Amino acid sequence: MWWDYADNPAYLKALYDVAPSLGQVEILNMHLGRDGPSLELNFSTECLPVRPPVKWGEFDRVTFRIRLFDIRNLSVTKFGRAGFSRIGIEKLGAFLNVEVEGAVTMFCSAKYLDVVTITGYQHTESDA
Repeated sequence: MWWDYADNPAYLKALYDVAPSLGQVEILNMHLGRDGPSLELNFSTECLPVRPPVKWGEFDRVTFRIRLFDIRNLSVTKFGRAGFSRIGIEKLGAFLNVEVEGAVTMFCSAKYLDVVTITGYQHTESDA
């Protein structure tokens, strides 16, 4: 499961019994940082947690922000404004291969993955 590759999966595992599927996500943004270098991926999913925090209130979607450190071989060939993508994360030796396919097409290798934030929200038509 992809959460086993995260350096800090405790909060994620407190919310979900199994790793949430990354098979149909909406990539909201990507941010490159020279520290590391790093790449942050912000995406939303309809894969809801079984134990959400009360402070989330009413929600029907969840956003994740993950950070990949020590990235290499970055390639972004498509970044669509709308639509779904699939995120695949696979361990190969000392690196994680991260591949995004769909509305966004991206590939990179990274040494580390952190889950930065997880937040529930109520989707509205203006979000589309």
